[in-house]
Parts: sequence; structure tokens; C-alpha cells
Amino acid sequence: MRIFISHSWRDKTAADQLARDLGGMAEVWMDIEQLLPGDAIQPTIDDALANVDLVVVLWSEHAARSNGVAEELATSVRTGRRLIPCMLDDTPLG
Repeated sequence: MRIFISHSWRDKTAADQLARDLGGMAEVWMDIEQLLPGDAIQPTIDDALANVDLVVVLWSEHAARSNGVAEELATSVRTGRRLIPCMLDDTPLG
């Protein structure tokens, strides 16, 4: 199984922990590990999202304010990816 973890940079600690926890069971795509200097960020992320089985969204106040998370959600919906929200705080899902 291939999993993409969508998160705000401000929730990086939680994202890193989840990636470690899932690493033995699935192939986890994390920006910090797959993006290389000079990569076009959004096209690279869009390509990754098109090739995963599941998107785990670490939802928080920070994620709700993140343009990057919004783009990842839009791409996930557009490409028909399964989304699993993981609530980090009481921020309502948008």
C-alpha cells in the first residue's frame, strides 16, 4: 500500500511520527524525504498523489490555514484518492 501524508509544516512532528509508525506496513510518501532541491513542488506532489492508494490528512488549525494542504486535498479529490482524516485538534473539517 502507498500512503501520502498531507500535513502543515507546523505539524511536522506528528507527520514524522506517523510516517515512522506506518513505514513497516506501507510505502509512505513524505515531502521532506521525496522532494529534492530544485524540484517543482506542486507538480511533484500532484504526481505523487496520483500514484498513492490512500491520503492521510493530519487535520489541525494549521492544516486548515495551509494553502499546501488545500492544494493536496483538491488534487486528492480530483484524482479520486481515498482520504482519511486524522484529527490533531478540534478544528472542524472544512
